[in-house]
Amino acid sequence: MKTAWYLRLSETDISRSAILVGDRSRVHLIASFMTETKILNEDRGLLTVTGMFNGEKIVVVSFGMGAPIAAVVAHELINLGVTQILRLGTTMNLGSSKLGDFVLADSAIARDGTSRSYIQDKTTFLASPTLNSSIAQTLEEHGISPRRGCVVSADGFYTEMMSLDEGDSFRVADKHKEFEDLGCIGLDMESAVLFSIGERLEVQTSSLCIATVSAHTKEKLSEQLRSDAEKKLSLVGLQSLSKGK
Repeated sequence: MKTAWYLRLSETDISRSAILVGDRSRVHLIASFMTETKILNEDRGLLTVTGMFNGEKIVVVSFGMGAPIAAVVAHELINLGVTQILRLGTTMNLGSSKLGDFVLADSAIARDGTSRSYIQDKTTFLASPTLNSSIAQTLEEHGISPRRGCVVSADGFYTEMMSLDEGDSFRVADKHKEFEDLGCIGLDMESAVLFSIGERLEVQTSSLCIATVSAHTKEKLSEQLRSDAEKKLSLVGLQSLSKGK
């Protein structure tokens, strides 16, 4: 029987569907919509819960931040038999997206290193059209019109995403303009690696995020609006993954 090195799961613990989140609290939020929930792992902060939703067994894992650990979690889940992985998270808004928007990535430009360890001769990776179609349909049912398009994923939070120094010595603002000139509508750390893994290991992957921080002004979405949006995000994710059951 196959087992997972870091997640400490076995094939019998999971089914075809998984949700990846950065924040541990989001695991509990998603689990509140599920039945028969069970905590399987909390080692190394990788809080892992399984439960049932609309007859579908779904595993939910928090990975923290960044492409390397997201890749570890996704790769281990796929090795155990997961065939569709959805990241539910947050993103910085770029281009046409605005604070509070739901950003559904159809593709992602890799500015991280882990993505290109899976496929070396590409820099742009695609989400699963089938899974994205299910998500778009579910969003429509909730009356939500998402921003769809290309996002960019980077490794350096304070060198490529948000500047801490007033002089902007890492020229973060120039990088934002570069990303927008490429047509990007969101900036995160993990979407590209999930898409590259999906392409290399031939599984369905997608990323649906809420734009919670402005890349240009550092303005944040209010706590109340973010809380309300994350509840919708959780429900949309669960419904989308269980539609093909």
